[in-house]
Amino acid sequence: MTSFGASTGSDIAALAEAKDVRGRGGRRSKAAPYLFLLPALLFFSVFWVFPFLFSIWVSTTDWDILGNLSDLTYQGLENYGKVLNDSIFRTAVRNTFTYVLMDVPALTVLGLGLALLLKQSMVGRGAFRTIAFLPHGTSAVALAIIWKIIYMPADSGVLNGMLLQLGLPTLGWLTDPSWALPSILIMTIWKWTGFTLVVFLVALFNIPSEYYEAARVDGANVWHTFRHITIPLLRPTFLFTTVTNTIGAFQIFTEVYLMTEGGPAKATEVVVHYMYTVAFEWLKMGKASAMAILLLALILAFVLVEMRLLRARD
Repeated sequence: MTSFGASTGSDIAALAEAKDVRGRGGRRSKAAPYLFLLPALLFFSVFWVFPFLFSIWVSTTDWDILGNLSDLTYQGLENYGKVLNDSIFRTAVRNTFTYVLMDVPALTVLGLGLALLLKQSMVGRGAFRTIAFLPHGTSAVALAIIWKIIYMPADSGVLNGMLLQLGLPTLGWLTDPSWALPSILIMTIWKWTGFTLVVFLVALFNIPSEYYEAARVDGANVWHTFRHITIPLLRPTFLFTTVTNTIGAFQIFTEVYLMTEGGPAKATEVVVHYMYTVAFEWLKMGKASAMAILLLALILAFVLVEMRLLRARD
């Protein structure tokens, strides 16, 4: 009995110790995911959260980037008032809105149309998909330089030279205020259509074919299936492409900076380019930071409206 009792007692002690170890191990396993996330959280905090908070603080000061941070003067919301009363900023906002309202619908229509076309069985379908996506994979700087050459005057420009050969009048693509912004728009649509096309194409292939077969059995034609099957099931894709293209359109900079520098006569001046000018040419970091915060508010408001309109419904 003594031997049995001692054995039982030692077994109970061993079980208790094992349970304690498992408990400690369980606590460690719960903390493990956070340890794996720590590098990403640190990166996000250092390169996103801190700059954002720093920009908000700078927008309330008179920092000129060359002065010491210790010599800053707190100005409250004065920079925001200066920005809102700036006629060039209002022009930049108007041009940016015009660009967004033309760019996003065009990308959506072209991307969806090409995706519907390339979904069909046809010779060279894979090659066409690759060709359509190639501009998106090309550097924006390189494309801006190439298109600037295409848009050059008649004696050296590719496009105007073709118009002359056809006996048509030439245009001041980047020198005429009425054509400068649409010219940049044409180039950016050509670059970004491939991205929208690929996203829509993947979504179309993910729609079960049984839905279309059942609709055809019920007598539905192509328009009915497109309206009542394709469009509703693509609603999440519409939301994704619209939001991403909207954010990208609001932040257009490289094309304007390299092709027109905001001209002619501020016809292509957009918010990000003007913000760059104020910050790094005029050295008014406080005013530029206020512009950045206002641009963030504009993008957020625009995206929230799009999400409300395009949110998936049953």
